Amino acid sequence: MDIFQYFDLATTEEEIREGVNTWVSTRDKCQKLDHNRYISLRDFTEQSLRDLDEGGLDDGKLCGLLAELIKCMGKLSVYIEYPHCKHVVVGTGFIQRIRRVNREDSEMGHFTITTCVNVVRKMTSYDEVKVVLFYDEHENEGKIRSLKLDKIPEFDENQDWCSIECVSQDLDVVERLESCLARYEDHQKKVYQRYIDAGDESCPRVVALVGYPHGMPTTVSLGHVIQKKTLHLTRDGKDWCRYAYDTPTCPGSSGSPVFILGQPLAGFGYWFGHPHNHSRGYCGLSGEPVGFSCVGADCVGF
Repeated sequence: MDIFQYFDLATTEEEIREGVNTWVSTRDKCQKLDHNRYISLRDFTEQSLRDLDEGGLDDGKLCGLLAELIKCMGKLSVYIEYPHCKHVVVGTGFIQRIRRVNREDSEMGHFTITTCVNVVRKMTSYDEVKVVLFYDEHENEGKIRSLKLDKIPEFDENQDWCSIECVSQDLDVVERLESCLARYEDHQKKVYQRYIDAGDESCPRVVALVGYPHGMPTTVSLGHVIQKKTLHLTRDGKDWCRYAYDTPTCPGSSGSPVFILGQPLAGFGYWFGHPHNHSRGYCGLSGEPVGFSCVGADCVGF
């Protein structure tokens, strides 16, 4: 069955709520049935990967590497919130690149964050946008830091993907995130190599998302690939595609980074394409979740 026949029936998953509502009230009103499959970043462990229903991982080394990678994803994920009319829009983004720049005789961090078009479409004033870091526990205000939205350089309706750029003069935060991004990229390579070296075609294609469903503190959800749809193959070896997966999602999950075990990543940048972010969610008659990514690029060789 072509699961992508339901793509146009799926709903974009930015959260739009009344300003007075909290994530607890919007979660309690949600009709999706799989909230119990969400794992807070604080509680996520290697065992979470082993315990996946009908497809947990039993390779100890791979589990350990993947668990560390997902924890890095959590630290690099950002909570996005801004007002729209009488409502508040909530979504997720992911820090994909960090560089240091000198501006007005001071050094600052410059962050490129990937997300989905539906997360940013209703923005009217950059000054009203909150881009929040380290949202592991919303009760612990002391750990929360923010970035300032600077511009939106890429906005692609056809791919349902965009990037935003933010800045911070807090060099301690910059250094911490640089270290985390370096660990994330290192673990990406190690996880992919371990998966290839194992050569086990029965190894489950685990899909991990990290984000803010209903605006909850940083949340991990796990599932598996259902299907991949290729939209365009290029001569330089890029497969522009979407993924469908059974990983639980809710409003607020749009823009979440999507990590797919065994995915041949194409990198990030103008010449390399970009990875996938979560875009839409759908529930069939059986109540089973189906998530759809934005368009991203796999590397399929030359």
